[in-house]
Amino acid sequence: MILIADSGATTTSWCALDRGTVCAQFESEGYNPNYITLDYMVADIRKALPADFDPTAVDHVYFYGAGVTELQYGFVREAVAQVRPGALWLAESVEPGFITAARKNGLGALSDGEIFQAFDIAYDYDVFPDL
Repeated sequence: MILIADSGATTTSWCALDRGTVCAQFESEGYNPNYITLDYMVADIRKALPADFDPTAVDHVYFYGAGVTELQYGFVREAVAQVRPGALWLAESVEPGFITAARKNGLGALSDGEIFQAFDIAYDYDVFPDL
């Protein structure tokens, strides 16, 4: 099963999928690690889980979070590890031209080398723009 979290400043939308079938959907508070504590985030995730939801059945977590920068990688990883120990962190890499353009516009984008400061594995996305 995979668990996808889309976290903004006020709400996090969660969706659990098993082989393409939605198993659970729920919401929790938004998690901007610049403004909350680790204990608060862990407690709130646990509180938001549906009663019949087994976090140990989750194989992969995809967490898209507001305010998650290099300073918060450890924070977010620890919070998820307390709810689902052993989660594998997967990143999507982008082509260097996109990284350059994003950074020129004040947006965050990590290079392949920077991705591995926070994630366990990565897959390539849009690395061959001429194909």
